[in-house]
Amino acid sequence: MKKQFLFTLLAVFNIYFSYSQNTKILVLDSISNLPIKYANVNFLNGFGVFSNEKGNIMISDLNINSIEISHVSYESKKIDLNKINNSIVLLKPKIIKLDEIVIKKEKLKLLKTISLKPKIHSNYKEMFFSAIGLKLAFKINSSGNKINFLKSIEIPLFKKTNDATKDFYPEKKYPYKTLIKVEILKSIDDKPGEKLYDYNKYEIINSELLNDSFISTFEKNIKIPENGLFVVLTFIGKVDENNLLITEMPYDINKKFPDRKFIKWILPNIPITASDKNSNTFFRFDYGTESNWKQIEKPINYDNNKEYPIFDIGIGYKIDLME
Repeated sequence: MKKQFLFTLLAVFNIYFSYSQNTKILVLDSISNLPIKYANVNFLNGFGVFSNEKGNIMISDLNINSIEISHVSYESKKIDLNKINNSIVLLKPKIIKLDEIVIKKEKLKLLKTISLKPKIHSNYKEMFFSAIGLKLAFKINSSGNKINFLKSIEIPLFKKTNDATKDFYPEKKYPYKTLIKVEILKSIDDKPGEKLYDYNKYEIINSELLNDSFISTFEKNIKIPENGLFVVLTFIGKVDENNLLITEMPYDINKKFPDRKFIKWILPNIPITASDKNSNTFFRFDYGTESNWKQIEKPINYDNNKEYPIFDIGIGYKIDLME
């Protein structure tokens, strides 16, 4: 019994020792020396994280030897962790020219507002998940031949009381708060393209402030082109009680399977529905080896013997028609 206890204690100690040796990095602007928050940190192993509000990164996987740090406003840089000296990484700003949102609504006449409700259900067998670095892209089409402005989008979520993952994944604690980034991309052949406008914002999905959907309202005039646009949500990570990003690894490592990485699910979980025609929902990961946008071909809890249709996330939205 004592030998078994000693063996268990040594095993726990080894795990703690291995993963408490954290590599800490500070990402700064090379000109101002100010922290760069939410920089994209690619571990080059299919996973990655984001720097927090103070520009800090923490890496607790000793098998990671190099990373690539990028940000839409800065030039990317690949870092050899074995050669880094002072744990400070400087990124050089780059000039990006995007279309600005300049059309003013007050010069136009509001004809009507079109509202579409999100598709909400509580069937956990048709569910998609959230993870650090996941991007969800939602197609918004132009309505009619008038000038269209996107006012808001509404993302369906599982109600806390109906979220079946509480039983399968008891480590998921409620309530939760998750930081997301919202941006606008072009629609190229009905797929997400490059950035359309010089616009992005960060919001927190707080389970205590919502029921079965999350509404993101656009404070600027988002004009919808004739061929539509894509609203993209990027899941940055969990935040603490002060709404500050929690620095954590995006996966767990099991000592029995050192070559396997088990992705950490974060909340919210999102209901999906079978697409009627062409899917208007796409996804990809910032850190995956494949950069192509994909459609949702099956739910997270799926049956290997069952054929599934293409799925959508049925978002709601409001559009102002102007002339």
